[in-house]
Amino acid sequence: MSESTKKILNDAHNSIKKFSRLRDNCSEFKDFPLLPRQAIYIVDFHKRKICLQKGILTMLGFTEDEFNFDYLSNMVHPDDVNRYNEILNFSFGFVFKKAIKPFELDFSLTYRIRKKDGSYLKIMRNSSILETDENGNMLTNLSLLTDISFLNKNDRVEWAMSTQNEDIKKLFREHIKEKHKNYFSVRELEILDKLKEGKSSNSIASMLLISKHTVDTHRRNMLSKSGCKNTIELLEFSKQHEIF
Repeated sequence: MSESTKKILNDAHNSIKKFSRLRDNCSEFKDFPLLPRQAIYIVDFHKRKICLQKGILTMLGFTEDEFNFDYLSNMVHPDDVNRYNEILNFSFGFVFKKAIKPFELDFSLTYRIRKKDGSYLKIMRNSSILETDENGNMLTNLSLLTDISFLNKNDRVEWAMSTQNEDIKKLFREHIKEKHKNYFSVRELEILDKLKEGKSSNSIASMLLISKHTVDTHRRNMLSKSGCKNTIELLEFSKQHEIF
């Protein structure tokens, strides 16, 4: 079990456990229409339980008893879990600090999820707030899973946020920038800036008065930190996370 994922879920529970009033609206989604490659579940963070699931048995092979709150801490591919936890941290950190209305924000995340037989599917999870307390804090969360294994063959954990609220977009960009302001070292940022300009390692080494070996070492470190495989992905990552 991933202890870091478990801690994130526990923190989410602790942040709202003082609120005892919940609408029993999970049943409203029992007839939610799903395509063959989709499943849905609703997490009640107050009760630490999944209060509704549909399509999980077909997609992942788990019964309702097996697909539970504890499973959420142990569902991600080991190679994806570190990046998954980073994203979970900053997305939950935003949601639990801002008053966001139900379905006002859609957060998409792609990663590999474990099936009951031990194999993994590449899925896209679209999540949104289902219910809030009187102060706008998230109490329940709805997630729609779509199997994209046939479409997405890469191993990257990727995310996207969508909302029509321009204020939320601005606040989220500021939140992302703050969370990633120390993601790379000062030297790595200098090299990243030169990579953005299309400079080679040799050129960067000459401009910064360091060896090409040092430049390449920093580049490998940045790729490792971000989970990227090449410079193009690294630049896309840095733009998305407001690093430059």
